[in-house]
Amino acid sequence: MPYEEKGLRVFLVTAVAGYAGYLALAFLDAAHFWIATAIRTSFVLASVTAAAVKPAAYRKGL
Repeated sequence: MPYEEKGLRVFLVTAVAGYAGYLALAFLDAAHFWIATAIRTSFVLASVTAAAVKPAAYRKGL
């Protein structure tokens, strides 16, 4: 698997895992501000994680 695909896969897995956090906030009837903050945070963390995985996969020769 090329390193770009590995980074995309890591991004998708991390983003989907982040959905659980803001779905829990929605079920708990949290304010819209906190739900939006959780959504943005999950996408930022997914992007950072994917950006860190790509160079590591490239160095390994994947």
